[in-house]
Amino acid sequence: MKSDKFLSAIGNIDDDFIEEAAEFNVPQTKKPPKKLWLRYGSLAACLLIVLFGCVHFWPASEPAPSTGGDEPKTALNLPKLTIDTNHSSKEVRPKKAADESLLSDGSPWREDMDVKEMPVYKNTMYAAADGESAPVDEKELQDQAQVVAASLDTEVQDIHYDKGEEAGSDTDGTAAATAYKATAVTDIGEISVTSDHSTIITFSQSVELPEEYRFPPAEMNREEAEVVTEYLLQEYGSLLSFENPKQSASAVYDETGNLKWIINGYDNAGDSKDEIINYSMKKMIFETDETGNLQSIILKDNLSSSEKIDSYPIITSAEAKRLLKKGNYITFDNDNPLPDTKQIENVNLVYLTGNTYETFLPYYSFDIRTQDADSETSGLAQYATYYVPAVKGEYISNMPNAAE
Repeated sequence: MKSDKFLSAIGNIDDDFIEEAAEFNVPQTKKPPKKLWLRYGSLAACLLIVLFGCVHFWPASEPAPSTGGDEPKTALNLPKLTIDTNHSSKEVRPKKAADESLLSDGSPWREDMDVKEMPVYKNTMYAAADGESAPVDEKELQDQAQVVAASLDTEVQDIHYDKGEEAGSDTDGTAAATAYKATAVTDIGEISVTSDHSTIITFSQSVELPEEYRFPPAEMNREEAEVVTEYLLQEYGSLLSFENPKQSASAVYDETGNLKWIINGYDNAGDSKDEIINYSMKKMIFETDETGNLQSIILKDNLSSSEKIDSYPIITSAEAKRLLKKGNYITFDNDNPLPDTKQIENVNLVYLTGNTYETFLPYYSFDIRTQDADSETSGLAQYATYYVPAVKGEYISNMPNAAE
């Protein structure tokens, strides 16, 4: 209690009470004694007034500051998730690599990252038919194509639409203006856009790159792949409004054993969670011709075709490995049983995306070396990839089980 407020409180005490208290402390030998209740009653009144002043004027304690965090995530306040099983594996081939270093693909995730939860998204363009996303109004696709064309300093000269099986009809029975894909013709080539915000730019004539960034794919090494990727991201990153483009070039071997570099990158903006999300859901892929000039650009923006459900607690990669051994995984290589997990040579945290996924959620991917009869003659090791849901099991309604 501050002194001025204390004195103010004392100053409000009746003078008669003070005199009574003073008289009590001075010896009164000749006066007849006053009644005890009056003496002690006066003292009690003084003490009560002082106590009232202390309580009334003493500063109230400040409430504990809020941490600003959300309420704890529990299975009671988060909706259960369903693992999609209608994914397509027709384009998936086993990975091959001369050594495990070629499995590196520029992913921002590291095992020492302290990531406790990740967001899960609803795919708003989900469609059961493979190859077709949900139809939208033709005007929306036209606008997408025109935006891309303007970014490339060109204009749409003509456009045609692909309508899927889900296209509806107006009330008068005529076909509704809905389509899942539009292909625009420009003076530099074609621009194909789909309702799930995927775009393919195919140049009618390859764009010549500066000599220091022009490498024939058959002769390209990792350093050159990374250099040309960084250059192309700087030149074309604005097509997806990248704030901090980062290369994630990776190597693949085709069926004949020839090495090919995938020249791609993502937006490395935001915190570690944003980087992990963008790596899978907002990226650019560049195709070069046999001389190393730019032939096409693929834009993937799954974030624009999805809605966030919520953020979910996730497990660690070590916990995911234990689930992998128990058979709680999905894989696109269904012909082979799970290899020896001692042969795991690459782990990553990714989102599986595509128009046949109703939900975009994080998975731990495990590249496991498999026994391949051709490995000894080709000098290439073969790998199969297995995906374990990263979201904690209590939030999943149908945890995959390979034994079933």
